[in-house]
Amino acid sequence: MKLATIYVENQPFDINNNIEDSLNKGSAWNNLYIPYKYQNHLKTNKLTKQQELEYLLMCYNFQIIELNLYLDTHKNDMQALNYLNKLIMDYQKLYHYYQMNYTNLYIAANPESKTYNYINNPWPWEGTLNVEV
Repeated sequence: MKLATIYVENQPFDINNNIEDSLNKGSAWNNLYIPYKYQNHLKTNKLTKQQELEYLLMCYNFQIIELNLYLDTHKNDMQALNYLNKLIMDYQKLYHYYQMNYTNLYIAANPESKTYNYINNPWPWEGTLNVEV
């Protein structure tokens, strides 16, 4: 059985390099962003160092996923691939710093741990990030 071929219009590599702005807008792509009429940007208020790092990790993760999706249809775009690799390296450094100074963000992050502390951290809905939307 022959399946239909999908058509994906060529998307130029026009990415917003400000990872916080990309997260707030919900798109990393300058030419794909259309503001929502009632949009509220994420505003951070007096974050602790730990909360600031968690927020930056979230921004990096968002940008990495956006680039991953782009590369699914633009696998030969070396500029995008190089930027993705840079973001991943920066994310890993930041995550390692966070893990060494605070705690694991993921249950599977440390399989040799002798204690189970994951449940002791605040949950996102407990309002500990101190943000307004």
